[in-house]
Amino acid sequence: MFGVHAPLREPLTRPVQFFTGKGGVGKSTVLGAVATSAARSGKRPLIVELGLHTSSSRLFHGPVVGYEPAEVASGVYATRVQFEPALVDYMTSRLKLRPIATLVAQNTSLRRLFMAAPGVDELVTLHRVAQLAANERWGPILVDLESTGHALMFFDLPGVLEVFLKDGPLRQVLDSASALVRDEQRCAVHIVTVPEPLAVNETLQLYARLRERKDLHLGCLFINRIPRAWLDEEEQRLVRA
Repeated sequence: MFGVHAPLREPLTRPVQFFTGKGGVGKSTVLGAVATSAARSGKRPLIVELGLHTSSSRLFHGPVVGYEPAEVASGVYATRVQFEPALVDYMTSRLKLRPIATLVAQNTSLRRLFMAAPGVDELVTLHRVAQLAANERWGPILVDLESTGHALMFFDLPGVLEVFLKDGPLRQVLDSASALVRDEQRCAVHIVTVPEPLAVNETLQLYARLRERKDLHLGCLFINRIPRAWLDEEEQRLVRA
């Protein structure tokens, strides 16, 4: 375990946990194991998947994961954040009337405008994560971020947008989401890697970049796929010699 200022105590107890790492290191599998462990301890873990593809259905041999949380294994739930329904949720929080929010979000011209506007996708995603975190039905919230580059952009975005969003409803969403991510009592960021040169190098670079962010709180370093025997018998004999 490691931290920016000091190691977080019991980082796996944080209500919201982000998982990131190089593509192909088994990040979703590790997250699934954490979710299973949480469920066995009596909690109601919710896996939050981003992007176009879902891993939970394949990992747990469960139903197709959609926007509404669904049980994919005993006590383990999953949801996939999709832009349009997340936008409707955001609009509902502002307009207070879901039918009107749905009409606005389904307007072709407005939807294209929202999708083209820099940062709107990420903002409504952060709003959705904060919304789920506020629901006491779930816990912990386990966010399966995309690979390293996308994860860095995800965490860098609030700082970039703060310069442009001085006031208004989007700024309120930004402030609320940023407060969640920056709260060491509520949030932790875990890194997943494997003991291979390319993955280790990228992990070191990712760790350095995240350490630069004084507002992020690093939790666990998960090393996946560790061989049972690092050295064969002949290699062990040479080391002893």
